[in-house]
Amino acid sequence: VFIDETAGDRSVFQETYNLYEKFTVSEFKLNGRIDPEKHFFLRLRDITLDNRKVDFDFRVPGLLKIRARYDQHRQVFDADRITVSRRKDARVSVDATPLKWLDLSGAYSVKNRTGERSSYPAGVRSSIGDRYDNRFQSGRVEGRAKYGPGFLAVAYDFSRFSNDTAVDADRRGNLVSARAFFPTVYLTDKVTHSVRAAYGTHKISNAGPKYSIMNFQYTGQGRPYGGARLGYTFYANRIDDESTGLVTDNLRHSVDGAYTHPYGTVFAGYSYEINDDDRNLTSYNVYRAGASARFKGAVRARVRYTNRTKDDEEKRTLIREFEAESFRGDITVMPIEGLTLGGRYFDRDRDLPDIGVRVEGKTLGAFASFSFRDWGSLRADYTYSKNEYDDRVGSFNTLNHTVTSRIQIDYANNLTLATGLAYIDIGDDLDIEKSTLFFESRYDFFDRYYAEIKYDVYNFDDFVLVERYYTANVVWVGGGYRF
Repeated sequence: VFIDETAGDRSVFQETYNLYEKFTVSEFKLNGRIDPEKHFFLRLRDITLDNRKVDFDFRVPGLLKIRARYDQHRQVFDADRITVSRRKDARVSVDATPLKWLDLSGAYSVKNRTGERSSYPAGVRSSIGDRYDNRFQSGRVEGRAKYGPGFLAVAYDFSRFSNDTAVDADRRGNLVSARAFFPTVYLTDKVTHSVRAAYGTHKISNAGPKYSIMNFQYTGQGRPYGGARLGYTFYANRIDDESTGLVTDNLRHSVDGAYTHPYGTVFAGYSYEINDDDRNLTSYNVYRAGASARFKGAVRARVRYTNRTKDDEEKRTLIREFEAESFRGDITVMPIEGLTLGGRYFDRDRDLPDIGVRVEGKTLGAFASFSFRDWGSLRADYTYSKNEYDDRVGSFNTLNHTVTSRIQIDYANNLTLATGLAYIDIGDDLDIEKSTLFFESRYDFFDRYYAEIKYDVYNFDDFVLVERYYTANVVWVGGGYRF
């Protein structure tokens, strides 16, 4: 890997945080079988560098599945790449079916964060220190017993957070839950029921507050006739702060209905929510509706509308009322084989009259893709978005244009050429341009070998903040061997 960077702010371009100018084993991949019933997959990436990834899967269909993931990388926060965060994430999960009626599963993950903190103003030491070193662990085990179309499952979840630089921030949580799914036995087989109950505790440090958590959820689904579907969900949650005696209750009722036809689906729903913490009582109303349509596999369209309002019943919270609504629609057309055209629209509006804040945003997009049989493919996407933010001080507006494209040519079955662009322009009250231009070539020879060259140009310009600019030219020269 060869890197040529222009002096500027090297923290503005996330895509180059983890590039290192040196030789590396960039990928090692195995995919195969130990015997006809045991499948495995192993992929190692950037093996010799400070950022690396590992993916591993092992499967015995119908009996066992093991998955493991590891990701190590850095985040950059200053122009000189001195203030950085090192992040290491690992996860392993196991799913087993020792008996036809019994499923067992378990998972464990750990996230490590170490690094330095930026001071503000420069040179002033923060009250929380100039570095951090913490670890978050979580896990889950579950057993599920199946009986006909229904099941009963019991699970245990835990979480642990430890901070070597601030031990008072350590916390731990435990949660035990049970859930069941079953059809109505005597009245009708067109109604199914799902029930979940859980109890847990959460404690912050050795001498800190302790919370207990209890929740219950019921969902009923019915299919009265044909393609009609009706559903009802009740959710109740209580959080009890044992240090203050403050109890917070959250209750939610949701009703949904849908009708599916060979040419599409229409649906609508309503939710009513109450949040009561002994001091404040607030309620929420959520309305949603939408439809999707399809025609002979060549045309697909969807629309969805959502409205959410809040009402402070006792007029005691800071934001007593707000209303948020959104509308989303998209369409995809495939007029001929290999060609796909589409468009999308998104409109959102949020109004908080108590504090004089209003947010409006509109997004329009279009895309196209075309696949040339045995020759390559072409993809292009364009998005236009406008966002307006108004408060009691003034207004702030942005106008964005985003373009992405890729052209790939497959020549003589052993030579592949590709080029593409990703470009974003943020204007109006901001003036920022960011782009990535790439070229790729790959040549396969002697059946098992290939050579490749990649060239990327990264560019960032902030025309309001003069010092925030960045340009880099990166070249990858490599080769591979297929076992």
